[in-house]
Amino acid sequence: MRREEGPPGARSGSVGCYIQDEESPMKCVICKTGETKPDTATFTVDRDGRTYVLRAVPALVCQQCHEPYFEAEVTKQVLAQVDQASRSGVDVAVLQFRAA
Repeated sequence: MRREEGPPGARSGSVGCYIQDEESPMKCVICKTGETKPDTATFTVDRDGRTYVLRAVPALVCQQCHEPYFEAEVTKQVLAQVDQASRSGVDVAVLQFRAA
């Protein structure tokens, strides 16, 4: 993901995406025209030559370009699941997101 200046009312997430402090829609920082709505998205992590794909991760998703914005707490949960899968030694894992 790209790091860019966030819109007013947004703060930086753990992986460089911006998240809205409130539940209200925000303008997408990527396409500049779309607004976000709560949805789910796929979160992919490449780490040490291994790939982890988590499906159905809660996010705010731009309705125009489909860029996902993940909350910091959700990102922490995703990375915890990636750490657990990494310890198992698999090279590629497709996982279903589990909320903590």
